[in-house]
This record gives sequence, C-alpha cells and structure tokens, in this order.
Amino acid sequence: MGNTTVTGDREIVSPDDIWNEIVKVTKFPGVTSAPKLQPIETRLVMLQTGMRAPMGIKVKGPDLKTIEAFGLQLEGLLKQAEGVKEQAVFADRIVGKPYLLIDIKREQLARYGISIMDVQEVLQVAVGGMPLTQTVEGRERYGVRVRYPRELRGNP
Repeated sequence: MGNTTVTGDREIVSPDDIWNEIVKVTKFPGVTSAPKLQPIETRLVMLQTGMRAPMGIKVKGPDLKTIEAFGLQLEGLLKQAEGVKEQAVFADRIVGKPYLLIDIKREQLARYGISIMDVQEVLQVAVGGMPLTQTVEGRERYGVRVRYPRELRGNP
C-alpha cells in the first residue's frame, strides 16, 4: 500500500484527496473550503488580498443590497463554469451594520479648551464602553465595562 491511507470508504493518496474530502463537507455559508496552500502561505494570501480564499472576486457597488444580489448571481454562474468545483464557490452574505459618522469640529472645541482626545474618550465610553477592570471567578476572567444606558446611546 505504501503511502495510501484508507479511511472508511475513502482512499487518501495525495494532498488533493484530502482537499477534496474537506471541500465535500464545507457546505455552510461563509465557511471557506480548505485551500491547497500551507498555513503560513494561506495567511499571507489573506493579508495581501483581504480575502479568505486563494482566489476571489471583489464586487463593488452603490449599496449593500445591490452588491449582495450581484454576488449571489455571480456565485450561481461560477458554479456552472467548466473546471470549477461547485463546493468551492460561495458569495459572502452581507450583514450590514448601521454606523454613525461623527464630524468633530476642532475650532469649536478649541474655543472651549476641549481636546479631540477628550471627545473621543467620551464617545468611546458612550457607544462601545470602556474596560475598567477585570473580575476573577475561579480560573475565568471577565472584563468589566462601563457605558451609557441604552436610552442614551440608542439615538444620535
């Protein structure tokens, strides 16, 4: 048998066989199939491209709904393309988060002697909270954060 490994009804002979087996079970949305790269090489590709796969297409558009709709259409077309493994193609599902753009007026702050850092610190505490300390319960540690009550941070 040599380097052949038989697992159940599967025969693993090469790294491609391992990749094919992993691709078969990655059917969850947003989960990438295993690339044929080494872990460090995979990480470098991710850092360089901003994508979690060795090959991808970045789609840009006027709004999130348009981008997602086009991405899903593209996913369907690519799955039908010759030479492309259907299990390896997926479009990221976009989950839009609301955001608030705060324009800090430096001149008005300077008039009252308030620094940008003071404003940013207040905003950090108000919206995201600020870690004050940790509580230790047995072997577990939990951060204790303080932030404004929901009624004060739910409205711009």
